[in-house]
Amino acid sequence: MERTSLELQKILQGDREAGITDFRWIKKLNASQYLQSEALLRIWVKELVEILEKEGHTSNVPVPTDQRLTQALDLLQNHHGRDFPASPIVEKCSLSLVHLNRLSKERLGHSLSEQWNQVRVRRAQHALSSPDTTIKEIAFDLGFKQPSHFTRWFRQHTGQTPKAYQQKARIAL
Repeated sequence: MERTSLELQKILQGDREAGITDFRWIKKLNASQYLQSEALLRIWVKELVEILEKEGHTSNVPVPTDQRLTQALDLLQNHHGRDFPASPIVEKCSLSLVHLNRLSKERLGHSLSEQWNQVRVRRAQHALSSPDTTIKEIAFDLGFKQPSHFTRWFRQHTGQTPKAYQQKARIAL
């Protein structure tokens, strides 16, 4: 846990030195830093939960305790392809997609494809916060053949259009 904390501090150190004390620093991270810090935060929280459980504290937050499910979630998080990575997940975890989805629904309350959509939404939101990226570029980067398909999908998952999200994110900067 200490090592993970130190790695996170290295990524975020520049923003602390600049005097940013709230969460505006997240929008200033490049894509690589954002994904790296998100992965490190997940590891840190998992380690924290394990320490607290060893000390007798309980949590009502769902935590994937099955190692195969954890591997599947890590693959989803770190997959940068355009399509849902079903084959790599099945190969790495040695379980069928049906069984992994059942585990995911039991432990987390949603399927792996819903988790994949959450990952893609976070990536889209981060990209939309960047002033240099167009909605069309983001749509194609996320694997959509048409920007209109991306707009419909984004609205279904966030309740707003990419353009509206982008305008709000740019005003907040």
